Amino acid sequence: MSPQQTTPERLAALLPLPHPRSLAYAQLCGRSCLWCGLTLPGAAAIDLGERRMKDGTAWYPRTCRNCVGRRVEESLMAHKALCEQCVDDQAVGSDTVCDTGRALRRLVLEHGQ
Repeated sequence: MSPQQTTPERLAALLPLPHPRSLAYAQLCGRSCLWCGLTLPGAAAIDLGERRMKDGTAWYPRTCRNCVGRRVEESLMAHKALCEQCVDDQAVGSDTVCDTGRALRRLVLEHGQ
């Protein structure tokens, strides 16, 4: 996958998603935001791709722009605090060579608040 592509699967892989058993039906089927529960008209939704529970049941997480922006920024901050490569790169003021750090930074630019 090109580092410039942000697919729903890549976005979902970089963000911690709530356990599907904790979600309302509208959140499982993608009619409302995965995190805040806001009803999502088609154009306002960010699709995180079809997911499967351990029993094989499909669910379709989608999110609003506010929630994904907030989650991406939180994930970047948490990653930068724990990733040895990102910590080292930040200490010397260089761009990170960490693929996850780069992807999260790009997502902050795309979806951040």
